[in-house]
Amino acid sequence: MVQPIIQDQYTAARAYFASVIGLLFIESLIRLPAFLVFRFGQGRSTSWSNAAHWKVTVLTHKLLSLPSPIPSLLDYHLPHVLRFVAFVALNVVFGLNVNEYSTDFKLYGWLTIANAGLGLLLAPRTNLFAILLRIPTPILLQYHRWIGIATVAQATTHVGYNIQHYIQTDQVATSFVASRIRVGLMAWISLVLIFLTSLPIVRRRQFEIFYYTHALFFVFMVGALIHTTNGPEFLLPGFFLWVADRAIRFAYNFRRIEVKSVTHYDGGVTKFRVRGRMLTKMLRPGQVVWVQLRSVSYLNWHPFTIGSDPNGTDGTAILAIRGLGAYTRSVQFASEESKREDAPFERTANTGDRLKMRLDGPYGVGRLQWGAWPVTVLVAGGIGITPAISISSYLVGKASRSPQQAVSHIHLLWVVKNASHIAWFDEELRALSEIASREDSLITFDITIHITGSAEHALENEGSRESQLKSPGTSSTGAPWSPQAGRPDIAAWFANVAFMRLGLDAAVNVCGPRSLMDETRKAAITASTEKGIFHVEEEAFQL
Repeated sequence: MVQPIIQDQYTAARAYFASVIGLLFIESLIRLPAFLVFRFGQGRSTSWSNAAHWKVTVLTHKLLSLPSPIPSLLDYHLPHVLRFVAFVALNVVFGLNVNEYSTDFKLYGWLTIANAGLGLLLAPRTNLFAILLRIPTPILLQYHRWIGIATVAQATTHVGYNIQHYIQTDQVATSFVASRIRVGLMAWISLVLIFLTSLPIVRRRQFEIFYYTHALFFVFMVGALIHTTNGPEFLLPGFFLWVADRAIRFAYNFRRIEVKSVTHYDGGVTKFRVRGRMLTKMLRPGQVVWVQLRSVSYLNWHPFTIGSDPNGTDGTAILAIRGLGAYTRSVQFASEESKREDAPFERTANTGDRLKMRLDGPYGVGRLQWGAWPVTVLVAGGIGITPAISISSYLVGKASRSPQQAVSHIHLLWVVKNASHIAWFDEELRALSEIASREDSLITFDITIHITGSAEHALENEGSRESQLKSPGTSSTGAPWSPQAGRPDIAAWFANVAFMRLGLDAAVNVCGPRSLMDETRKAAITASTEKGIFHVEEEAFQL
C-alpha cells in the first residue's frame, strides 16, 4: 500500500483545503489583472489599434479554445480538462493511504469535511471569489459541482471502510449504539440525497426538488460537527459567508419591483418589463436574476438572464422567459389576460399592481470584459438571444454616454425556427439599431437573422409583418435586417466578420444548443489569425 504524503490526517486535510484555494487563486491571476487594467482604464480597451499577434500566441489561443472531440460525452474544452485533472489529482494524492488499521479510515472523513467546507465557500450567490477575485461564475459553479462529488466520494469511502471493518470484527450492533456513529451515518445519507437529486435528470426536470433538497446540507453540517473534532475551522467560514449572503438576499425581498408590462409571444415566450430601485444601476451584461412570481408559486425561484431596456429611460429592465419546463410554462399564465382561451398569441398587458414579482440579484461574473475589445460578436439560437440583447444594450448605451471612446462594432447572428419568433426582440433590436445608426454614434450594429423552419413560408410571413412597420431609413421590409432562409454557414459568417474588421480583436458570446456552440467555437478558432483573435464565451446556464 502507498503511504500517505502527510502522516497527520488533520494536517493533510488542511493542506488539501489550502491547495484547492490555491487553484482558485491561480484562476484569479489569469483574469484579475486584465479586469483591473480595464476598470481603471475607464471601462474601455487600452489599445484599439490594429492587433498584431505572434504565431505562437495564436496557436496557444486556438489550442486552449478547441471544443471537445467527443461533445456527446464531454462538453469541456482544454482549460476545463486541465482544471479538472488538477482537482482530481489533489484528491488522489491527499487520499493515498495504507488502510491497514481502522484509524487510517479517518483520513477520508477529514477530506470529506475539507471538501464540504470548500463547497460551502462557493455556495453564496454574492460570492467573494467572483466579486473580488473576478473568477467567472461558470467556473466557480464547475468547482462547486466537482467538490460536491468529491465530498460524497470521500464520505462514502469513509463509511464503506468503517462498515466493512464492523462486519469483519462483528461489531455492527455495538458500533451503532454510539450516537456519534448514528449522527455520522445521518450526515452521509444527507449527502447521498443531495447527490442523487443533483443528477441532470432530476435537476433539469424537477428543479424545485434539486433546489430545496440542498437544505439537507445543514443536516450534514450539524452531523459532521458532532461526529468529528476541528470541523468548525473548515465549515464555519463558508457558513458565515452564506449567512451574510442570505441576509443580502433577504434585503432584496423588500425591494419594490414594478412590472410595467407583460407580453406573450408565439413560441411560448413571455417578456416582462420591470423597474426596480437600483436594479439597472447594479446590472452588468449577461447577469441573471432569480425570479419569484406569486401568481405562479410562493416557493419557487428560478434564474433568468436580465438586460437593460434600450427603449427605457427610467431604469427599465427586460426578462424573457420561454415555457420549456413546468415552471416556465406556468409563467405563460402569470397575468390574468393570458388565462383567457381566446387570447391572441402576441399581446401585451399593462399589469400595474396586479402582478407581483420579486427579484433576487443581479448576480454573475462573466469570462470576458464586454467593451474591452473593439469588436463584439454575438451568436444566438432561439431564446439564447437574451444574453446577446443584454450585452448589446450595455455596449450601445455605454457608447452613447461616452463620446470620447473609439468606434466599436457589434455583429449579431440570430438563428430562429420560425419568423414569428423574431417578434420576441423585434422592438429591442430596432431600438439598438436606430441608436447605432445615428450620425454621432461611436458604435455600429450589424444584424443577421436566419430562419430554419419552413423557410419560404416563413420569409413570406416575415415580409408581410414587417411591411406594416416601415419607417424612414429602414430596408424594404421595414427592419434593419433581411431574414435569410435556412441554417447559416457560421464559418463563412465569421470569416466575413474577420475580413470586415481586419486587424481588430473580438469578444464572442454564444448561447444556444450545444451543436451551435461547438460550431461557433470552431469557426472562431479558424477565423483567429495574427491580425485578430476571437475570444469565445459560452452561455450555457446550468445549475
